[in-house]
Amino acid sequence: MGVEFPTEAGKFYQLEASSDFDQWEAVGSVFKSQGEAIEDWFPAESTDARFYRLAEVSEQWVLVWSDEFDGDSIDRSKWLNDVNANGGGNNELQYYTDEPENSWVENGLMVIEARDEDYGGLDGSRNFTSARLNTKFRGAWTYGRIEVRARLPIGQGIWPAIWMLPQDEVYGTWAASGEIDIVETIGSEPSTIHGSLHFGGQWPNNLSSTASKILDTGTVQDDFHVYAIEWEAGEIRWYLDGELYRTANSWNSSGAAFPAPFDQDFYLIVNVAVGGNWPGSPDNTTPFPARMEIDYARVYQWAE
Repeated sequence: MGVEFPTEAGKFYQLEASSDFDQWEAVGSVFKSQGEAIEDWFPAESTDARFYRLAEVSEQWVLVWSDEFDGDSIDRSKWLNDVNANGGGNNELQYYTDEPENSWVENGLMVIEARDEDYGGLDGSRNFTSARLNTKFRGAWTYGRIEVRARLPIGQGIWPAIWMLPQDEVYGTWAASGEIDIVETIGSEPSTIHGSLHFGGQWPNNLSSTASKILDTGTVQDDFHVYAIEWEAGEIRWYLDGELYRTANSWNSSGAAFPAPFDQDFYLIVNVAVGGNWPGSPDNTTPFPARMEIDYARVYQWAE
């Protein structure tokens, strides 16, 4: 674009873009200046914004990606719907669709809704529908603070999750290249959350570790909560509403030495599964539709 931004050596900067001078969004990663002016270092076609600025970063955790769901539709530059009925490898019962009845944006929230309805597609027919969205090839990160503010559904057989998978599986297929579960719940335990890692060898030689936390009051459906991890080389920490409840610093991969597999780009996934090996099938007590509401998703990285 021929735009030049002067910088000062030793300081951290973040390019930001806007379409209205009011809402600004991070573009690219935070970088440390060597003192040169920065020119043409970003692809102009990567955003619809008209205005750009280079903001000096003074805080240690720097916002590098977010979705506040302020529009009237899902931002397809950030999210892709999975469409399949393969059961997620867990014998789940839903057909993941991209139908507007299963995932949409309204009132500043992204909504994922599991429904008790028949649906047929290329993978056959299922008796339930839902949605699973991901940021693969749209947003993936190595290390940082990933946080999502959400209200999760409950009920027998309902299985909401906010989690991450490796973009390129550089150490082999699941779980040699890892999986990070920021939060999972099963609807029959509506006050308990779980934070997990999957690692080790390729299935069936995979390993996992999990820690759980019980909410102080209420269920995951009663209120919005902030579910987060802080991830650095050799350590991952899990938080509920800012409270640390798990630290992991021991894992392995058949594909490389520690800290593999958690030293590569991972992308974000949000979904509501129905049934499966862990939660079991829904029954006549299960409330449908089962709705996950996401207020925001944010990724921060450490400036230094």
